[in-house]
Amino acid sequence: MGGLRHLQLFGNKLTNDGLRYILDSCPHLCSLDLRHCFILYLDGELGRLCAERIENLWLPHDSTEGKGFVARSESYCFKWTELPDNITRSILSRLGAVKILATAQKVCSKWFYICKDPLMWRTIDMHNKLNVSNYRPFYLHDLCEEAIRRSCGNLVDIDVENFGTNFLLEYLADRAKGLERLRLVDSHRITDEGFRKAASEFSLLEDLDITLDNDISHETIALYWSGAHAPF
Repeated sequence: MGGLRHLQLFGNKLTNDGLRYILDSCPHLCSLDLRHCFILYLDGELGRLCAERIENLWLPHDSTEGKGFVARSESYCFKWTELPDNITRSILSRLGAVKILATAQKVCSKWFYICKDPLMWRTIDMHNKLNVSNYRPFYLHDLCEEAIRRSCGNLVDIDVENFGTNFLLEYLADRAKGLERLRLVDSHRITDEGFRKAASEFSLLEDLDITLDNDISHETIALYWSGAHAPF
């Protein structure tokens, strides 16, 4: 959504967290219609930020009379809640699992329900560029478990970076029997024993990428592949 310039959310159940996410993600936004978005509270800092950032702004209690939307003549679709689910799903999937679960699913009720669709979680990208110290312990671990749970067994591709553990790998093995690709980066809490136990469940795995993890030996990985994914 980085290039979005015009957005109409008339009568939307948008929250303050959702609006902050929109402002952070859409630096070029110049027209924003928030009329009848009565859940919003804009008397504080968020309201001032909107006033400073948005050239054409309609607030929740502004009149609906005599104020059309400035870009309506440009043939845009402004109400994102009217987008087909498959298009919305495609847009959200580009954010990655961390942003979807931590922020995007909170924007509106439609996004929340789409983010619970198992089809959203065939691929899980937990490529982590966040400052983990800003979150409670195992925050990303919990998000990853939730993403795996939402996949309902449809997961085929997962990328875990900086927080993998034996427990998470076992959780994955129990719920992703059809996994085809696994990437583990800098997951120092996964041991040889933990990998061997989980890997025996990945009978369909075709692509394995383990980077910057000295606790899983080359011998263990070689044994897994030479055994054609048979149990150790």
